[in-house]
Amino acid sequence: MKKFTRIIAAVMAAATIAVTTSVCASARTLVTGEVLTEEVVDRYAAALKVVSATSDELILFSNEYGFFNTDKQGIMGCNTDYDGAWIDYWAGLQKSKLCQEREGYTSILDPFSRG
Repeated sequence: MKKFTRIIAAVMAAATIAVTTSVCASARTLVTGEVLTEEVVDRYAAALKVVSATSDELILFSNEYGFFNTDKQGIMGCNTDYDGAWIDYWAGLQKSKLCQEREGYTSILDPFSRG
């Protein structure tokens, strides 16, 4: 849990410095009160890499803080790739879900799509 607190503190500090001017159609907000955008996903991915979050911690973190549903098998499958591959995979999935939401896809299969 201390890792999550450090991640949140680092990202919130970066968020106060950076001002996002892009308008986002996403209505998804995180537990921290931030609107989920590609920039927010990038900041959290960078913070997760800094604290060397494992794939298990990443899955727990993602679910706990209100990100889109994660592909647990895909994330766990990245464990044999390079160090931090599961974080890159997770960030890519989050961004693709944001893109789908922004474009307005409403198919019943969207929750299972990777973008």
